[in-house]
Amino acid sequence: MYLKRLEVQGFKSFATRTIFDFGQGITAIVGPNGSGKSNIADALRWVLGEQSGRLLRARKMEDAIFAGSSKRPRAEKAEVTLTLDNADGWLPLDFSEVAITRRGYRNGESEYRINRKRVRLRDLQELLAKSSMAQGSYAIIGQGLVETVLNLRPDERRQLIEEAADIQRYRLRIDEARAKLAATHENVERINLLVKEIAPRLGHLERQAKRAADYTRISRQLSQALGVHYGHQWHRAHESLAVSRAAHDQAQAEFTQAKVTAETCQQELAEVSKGVEERRRRASASADDRQRLADRIRELEQGLAVSAQRRTILEARQQELRDEVAALEEERARAAAIVSGLAARG
Repeated sequence: MYLKRLEVQGFKSFATRTIFDFGQGITAIVGPNGSGKSNIADALRWVLGEQSGRLLRARKMEDAIFAGSSKRPRAEKAEVTLTLDNADGWLPLDFSEVAITRRGYRNGESEYRINRKRVRLRDLQELLAKSSMAQGSYAIIGQGLVETVLNLRPDERRQLIEEAADIQRYRLRIDEARAKLAATHENVERINLLVKEIAPRLGHLERQAKRAADYTRISRQLSQALGVHYGHQWHRAHESLAVSRAAHDQAQAEFTQAKVTAETCQQELAEVSKGVEERRRRASASADDRQRLADRIRELEQGLAVSAQRRTILEARQQELRDEVAALEEERARAAAIVSGLAARG
């Protein structure tokens, strides 16, 4: 495992995003005083979860965020991402690269992410402790720490050497194993107490176990019998369903045929109704004609009666005229006779 990349933005003097790419081996960062070399080491400490303001040379979180300048506004948050090459599996994570990110805000809050997944500070500290990179380790040696190491007491120097030799990780494993062993002993003692408590009731428990076994056996047999019964019922229901479906299909066909017949009858009824209506119209027209003919006949009969009456009158008048003519003829004959007599006499 080695440090592969460091990204800093808004942390102390790094106003914009700055990326440092590191390779395997030794990398030296040089520069004049005040150029920000120590801020890189502080960024490494900070992203690994350091909470001490003395080691970070900042009294509070706000002091670790870029405060602004005459040319740049102040930043509202600081963000540092540390990328580690984990191809050898030094960290107990199934990733070839592990990116640890910390974001800090001016209100003092911080959030931590491992490969973009948000985690707690405790999760990060446990992960780093397993890889000897905890914030209390000597993975990062700051200014003045060399002189402090030289002035350490023998027991403190031994602790430093053990830390450098990666003995602390195995001690952590020993502590974890001891804790698991103690928990196992507690579980064994608890089991022994339970056994002592249950021993007087073993006979009763055996009877209950026998009843439970009988219940299980009877329940299994009942389940099998119910399975056979319901299987038979299912087959019968399936056959009834098939018969019902066939009857339904036949009824549906008959219904369709009856529907077609009904539609045909409806059409024929419509045609018959139309013909009846036409005949009714014609009958109504014939009734009107008959009424007109009857009225005409009545008028003609009345005219005929009047003509007959007039004929009778005329015939009576003709007869009267004939009588008058006959009388006149007689008178003319008499007058002619008289005239002839007078002529003879003359």
